[in-house]
Amino acid sequence: MRQRPDDLLPLAVWCLKHALAAMGARPHANLHAEIATCGSLLQTYDWPGNVRELRNLMERLALFLAAEPLQAPTPAFVAKILPELHKQQPGAEVSGSPASTGDLAAPESLELVMEKFKHNREAAADYLGISRTTLWRRLKQKT
Repeated sequence: MRQRPDDLLPLAVWCLKHALAAMGARPHANLHAEIATCGSLLQTYDWPGNVRELRNLMERLALFLAAEPLQAPTPAFVAKILPELHKQQPGAEVSGSPASTGDLAAPESLELVMEKFKHNREAAADYLGISRTTLWRRLKQKT
């Protein structure tokens, strides 16, 4: 997997779709775009194995997505479900992960998420992988 980073996202989408289908769960309509937002999280992982490891990770993710069909595979959700993806050398930071420092604090990114969910704080907090209280606090800080 380390030698073929360009194949990583298409394989991840394929594995996730097949894992969801095997469980009888329907994949999200925009699954490819949602996994693409997790691209940097997947691509910065130092894959110690082959495609079988990717398949196992996507099957584990599919279990959670099948249990929570409204949950989108956001970088924060994926990092929570698959913590090994963001364990790196000391001092390394996962880019693209909302949990990384400052990403959620940016007022413009919070506004975009709030607009996307029509100012539904519960849905926006779920999407970001944070509590409603944390979202409220960050929205309050920006004003």
